[in-house]
Amino acid sequence: MEERQNSLQRFPAPYRIFIPLLAFLLLVPTLFFPISPDHAIFYLGGKVILDGGVLYRDFVDIKPPLIYDIFALIQAAFGGSERALRFFDLLWQSATLFSTYFVITRWVRNE
Repeated sequence: MEERQNSLQRFPAPYRIFIPLLAFLLLVPTLFFPISPDHAIFYLGGKVILDGGVLYRDFVDIKPPLIYDIFALIQAAFGGSERALRFFDLLWQSATLFSTYFVITRWVRNE
């Protein structure tokens, strides 16, 4: 019986590495995008937390508190600059990209 060739085997190994790297390179320009109004509000909420303030007393917004905790953690780990926020965003999107690629290749391989 003839074995069926799965979708992943149609691409040579260099292309399987090239595709996620190309996608990563397409994400690099996001480092130079200005922050959005939402990011600015999250940044300010995170800064209030880092400065010892209390959410919903010293800073009021309708979003749940975890987003401000995440932005406080980003500022503590990478610094409080706009570039640091964008660098974390690049890392997060890249991790999402590679994990999605990994799941899809495993799923196609088991097809």
